[in-house]
Amino acid sequence: MAVASIAAVLLAGYFIYYLASVATDLYQLKVEIKREVDERLRVVKQDVETRIVDRSRWIRENLREENQRGLGELRELVEGAFSETDKDVAQLREQISELTARLAVLENEAQSRQLTEDEAQPVAEVPVPVKTPAAEQDISLADDKAGTLKEQPAAASDGAPVRKINKG
Repeated sequence: MAVASIAAVLLAGYFIYYLASVATDLYQLKVEIKREVDERLRVVKQDVETRIVDRSRWIRENLREENQRGLGELRELVEGAFSETDKDVAQLREQISELTARLAVLENEAQSRQLTEDEAQPVAEVPVPVKTPAAEQDISLADDKAGTLKEQPAAASDGAPVRKINKG
């Protein structure tokens, strides 16, 4: 039994040593796997960051190009609109100058006709109406009906109110 117990102890020691070496190997394998996974993750992370930077740069460049194209097109549209407006203004100025010239010709013709008519017809005297108190009273009554007169006390010698015509 002593040999069997020594053999059992040796077998148990060998088994413990074997388990310890397996545990050590497993730990080393775990460390290597972790290192390899970390390395691959770092490479993938760098690749993703590089792709993001490249894609961002590409997007910025495309947006800049589209912006420049859009600005160029907008500039062309504005310049076209202004050139059309300038053409329209030039046409309007030309029409105005033509109409001004026609107006001057018509005014000259009217003046010459007026002069010839004045020379042809003698000047007749037109009677000028004289204001009479009755005519002023008619005007006052018409204004009173229209509501344009106001009664105001005056410093008349007889004390009667004086009506003033409200102009405006």
